[in-house]
Amino acid sequence: MAGGGFTNGAAGVEFEAKITPIVIISCIMAATGGLMFGYDVGVSGGVTSMAPFLKKFFPTVYKKTVEEKDLGSNYCKYDNQGLQLFTSSLYLAGLTATFFASYTTRRLGRRLTMLIAGFFFICGVVLNAAAQDLAMLIVGRILLGCGVGFANQAVPVFLSEIAPSRIRGALNILFQLNVTIGILFANLVNYGTNKIKGGWGWRLSLGLAGIPALLLTVGALLVVDTPNSLIERGRLEEGKTVLKKIRGTDNIEPEFLELVEASRVAKEVKHPFRNLLKRRNRPQIVISIALQIFQQFTGINAIMFYAPVLFSTLGFGNDAALYSSVITGAVNVLSTVVSIYSVDKLGRRLLLLEAGVQMFLSQVVIAIILGIKVKDDSNDLSKGFAVLVVVLVCTFVSSFAWSWGPLGWLIPSETFPLETRSAGQSVTVCVNLLFTFVIAQAFLSMLCHFKFGIFLFFSGWVFIMSFFVLFLLPETKNIPIEEMTERVWKQHWFWKRFIDDDYTADEKVANVSNGFDPASSSILHLPKPCSKKGYIKIPEGREEPQLLKPQEKEKVIPNYCAELVAMAFTEKAVVFLLMMMAAFQVSHAAVHKVGDSSAWTIIGNIDYRKWAATKNFQVGDTIIFEYNAKFHNVMRVTHAMYKSCNASSPLTTMTTGNDSVKITNHGHHFFICGVPGHCQAGQKVDINVMKVSAAAAPTPTSAMASPVPPANVPAPSPNNASPFIVVKGGFGFSTLAMALLHFLLFLPIHD
Repeated sequence: MAGGGFTNGAAGVEFEAKITPIVIISCIMAATGGLMFGYDVGVSGGVTSMAPFLKKFFPTVYKKTVEEKDLGSNYCKYDNQGLQLFTSSLYLAGLTATFFASYTTRRLGRRLTMLIAGFFFICGVVLNAAAQDLAMLIVGRILLGCGVGFANQAVPVFLSEIAPSRIRGALNILFQLNVTIGILFANLVNYGTNKIKGGWGWRLSLGLAGIPALLLTVGALLVVDTPNSLIERGRLEEGKTVLKKIRGTDNIEPEFLELVEASRVAKEVKHPFRNLLKRRNRPQIVISIALQIFQQFTGINAIMFYAPVLFSTLGFGNDAALYSSVITGAVNVLSTVVSIYSVDKLGRRLLLLEAGVQMFLSQVVIAIILGIKVKDDSNDLSKGFAVLVVVLVCTFVSSFAWSWGPLGWLIPSETFPLETRSAGQSVTVCVNLLFTFVIAQAFLSMLCHFKFGIFLFFSGWVFIMSFFVLFLLPETKNIPIEEMTERVWKQHWFWKRFIDDDYTADEKVANVSNGFDPASSSILHLPKPCSKKGYIKIPEGREEPQLLKPQEKEKVIPNYCAELVAMAFTEKAVVFLLMMMAAFQVSHAAVHKVGDSSAWTIIGNIDYRKWAATKNFQVGDTIIFEYNAKFHNVMRVTHAMYKSCNASSPLTTMTTGNDSVKITNHGHHFFICGVPGHCQAGQKVDINVMKVSAAAAPTPTSAMASPVPPANVPAPSPNNASPFIVVKGGFGFSTLAMALLHFLLFLPIHD
């Protein structure tokens, strides 16, 4: 369904907070924006079926539906571009307003943006209720559309930011639920005002939209802006005061620091729309756009906008048509409540696939009944079949309300990464409003030309989108947003080909030649002939390699074999020459301070990947982590944890503020900051120690990288720019002999 929006996912951190009266009142006031939007959706279909309204603004339609109702095609009586524009203009205006609302929400705040939305709503309601001609009516709808654009942008964000994290999901659904309640309320109002004598009932229907409009406007004047918005605009002290007020506790420092940090990270995201077009973001953007298009081509808005008109077309009396719309509206509300309790238990894919079957069968059966019973020039639909059609429409609406309705917004909100989430939100909302406009503007004309086939048209789209879900939509239930890439996209049979890792093409080639494949933390290819046992794997959560089982060798890509045989000879020759040089056993041990003068932090936009690329790490080097221990720490983690910024089970944790790590073997050593949000902001580093080093070889039992206790072993001065030299007494002859043996053992032998 059109409308709604999505907000930035929470980081999953629980801060101390009470559910205070100011939070409850603020959320109720803000959620009236959803009520207003839902009312606008539902009211248009009702008034366009009222004879006095048609007589004043659309006399040609009035003539076909009242004066000549027994002439012409039943399906074409409401086919009028002006009538469709009355409904669709709201969504075109909403689409345009969204671009401005994104700016005001960020620069002027959520509260002021809601106030602007309320102002547009009130002006639109006044013009519609007092309309004397079609132009005045359309301008009023355009103003209402502007209100929709501003409210849909600001209200979900306001609700998400002001609510404590433990009830944030429920309050976000409150907005979507209010949309369905608004539709039901509009249907009830239309049913009542249609009975008013004197032909002015339609004015009351349009004018009563002023109630939620006034509630939203007054509410925006009374509530406080969110701490996130105040901090984002540099008003830190005011933001801290508001945070203390809405949380009902003095212990707000951890959350306040988190908000300050999140604001800084958000400001550092450059060119989010350009990032959205990168190959690695292809799955998210394709799925988000597809979901919005498919959501509209289920045909739901055709029914929500024009339900009374549709029922009138099928031969229902005016009262019966409006009453049937009330029933479908009530089903819509109840089914939306069902989705609240089922989405995290049953999963997204199951709900979408089940709904696809239910919607497809409902629409096909409706098309069959109408094709047989409803003729172009007569109303032969008996009471029994009329009731059956209403039941089938309710079946269709219910399946949509617990699937494509809320999930069309939920799934995009939990798939976009931080650096593209704001841009992804804008694109998703715009696509939804664009195709809502298309359906609203075209439906009555399509009904005239397709007749009962319009339901077959939509059922065909439901069939297509169900296959899309089956093959291309991964399950995202209970998966943290920060782990979506590793656990969803990289595991999907199709989308994994679009996901890049954090390594450049040159780094991939270099790492594969060293036996390390950064595209996979589970399979390593050793440069030995493929006919030998030349493959090892690293089990999940461990660092020790083990040989592949014979049946697992089929998993290794055969095309690597010829390259590995050639690389084996070349690499061993190089190793032999280097090891001869090692007979003199002179090694360089250096001290590297992570980030150099910037140290270990998230302030200053430090790119630790670029920093590491400028260093030549060797066995024996010492890595210094210098940081403020109040806000940061250091965790050594596995490759998978490094990629997903998972700090739940680190290999080691350091918290002194001046930690030293001595490198005792070659390979990749991964470190992150375990403070929530810091790793995602870039506070992580990969120390890649090349395979060949002039340092003394580690003992067989040595670990990857060992932290050096600062109390016992003082770290060398990190300010020394040049590495110091350590001359070690060697075992040159032994090393030379081992190198020769190593070379001979691994000469490539063809079977």
